[in-house]
Amino acid sequence: SAFRGCSGLSQVNIPANVNTIGNSAFSECTSLVDVYIADGVSEINGSAFYGCTGLKKIVLPQSILKIRDEAFGNCVNLESVTSLNSEPPTFYNSNVFSGKTYATAALYVPAEAVERYKTDYDWKNFRNIQAIGPTGIGPTMTDGQQDVAVTADGIAVDGVAGPVEVYSVDGTLVARVNAAGGRTDIALPGHGVYIIKVGDRTVKVNR
Repeated sequence: SAFRGCSGLSQVNIPANVNTIGNSAFSECTSLVDVYIADGVSEINGSAFYGCTGLKKIVLPQSILKIRDEAFGNCVNLESVTSLNSEPPTFYNSNVFSGKTYATAALYVPAEAVERYKTDYDWKNFRNIQAIGPTGIGPTMTDGQQDVAVTADGIAVDGVAGPVEVYSVDGTLVARVNAAGGRTDIALPGHGVYIIKVGDRTVKVNR
């Protein structure tokens, strides 16, 4: 319950060296709209984001293995959930998400894992399960003075000074950094199509 009820909190970045998000850590943070969970976090404990009614999208990195009771319970405005793990993470009780989320939110998963999620005892409660689109336009693109290249862990951006934002194909923010003008390496949670935004310019890459 470290940040429980912090109603003014709007953004949270959980870094890769965090293994577990604790019980009720961000529960009832009603203004929370932007949650980034780095690849490396393996467990989300009970009620961790319970009642975060401002959340519309959540991306679960490939490293997530366990999600416990009501971790996203009463997050009634969730419109999409993206799970990047090809093996459905284990639920500890079917009420990890609210009934409304199961009924109305889209679940995006790796293309090769769609059937696994559709037949999983808990994940099958989502009525709308779709593959993360693999379409892209190559591993490297150039936009003016801004070069974006795919790396082993994510992407590298050259010639940028200022904020760089990376979004998944469903519009979820997955990374945000402040570039200093040289080469900036950005770790990403998995393979797929990403939209990189620098100022009013965007670049799409397929990693």
